[in-house]
Amino acid sequence: MDKDFIINELALKIAQLEVEKAFLKSENQDLKAKLQEKEKDNEVKA
Repeated sequence: MDKDFIINELALKIAQLEVEKAFLKSENQDLKAKLQEKEKDNEVKA
C-alpha cells in the first residue's frame, strides 16, 4: 500500500470521528438540557 494513501485514509477517518464527536457533543447537551428540565419539574411537584 502507498504511504500517501494510508495517510489520506487516516485523515479521512479522523475527520469522520471529529464530525461524530461534534454530533455526540450536541446530542449530549440536548439530553442534559432535557434532564435539567425534568429535574426542575420534579422540584416544582415536590
